[in-house]
Amino acid sequence: MLDSLSVKEAEHIGDLAEEVQRSQEKLLNKMQSDGQQRPDAIREEAYASFAALKAVDDGSLQSLEDAIRALSAEARHELTALMLVGRGEYAAKEWRAAMEQAEATPPDTEVERLIEKSALASYLNKGLYELGLR
Repeated sequence: MLDSLSVKEAEHIGDLAEEVQRSQEKLLNKMQSDGQQRPDAIREEAYASFAALKAVDDGSLQSLEDAIRALSAEARHELTALMLVGRGEYAAKEWRAAMEQAEATPPDTEVERLIEKSALASYLNKGLYELGLR
């Protein structure tokens, strides 16, 4: 199933995504401890889109973005399909359909669509598990 993306690469990107998630949690906790009361909807939107983290990136988001951009187009499609399986949109046996959806993602937005997923690490880990690669 994974021809262009190695399990090690997927795991590395998952590790980077976990770093981003931890950085964002720190930022949101700091906002709250600094007395910046944010309605939950705004906090959730910022969490989901990484908007707040982009404004004060500690380098983790850039590392994640660079790692994904360094992949070949085929490997990025497999990474996206892996995320889709891990997210439950497709079963492992529907890999071809997940790949078709990944390949249909406009190239100019595919990296952003991946990094904006706050649970990317979890999705990738679950996708690897569902495909029997973990």
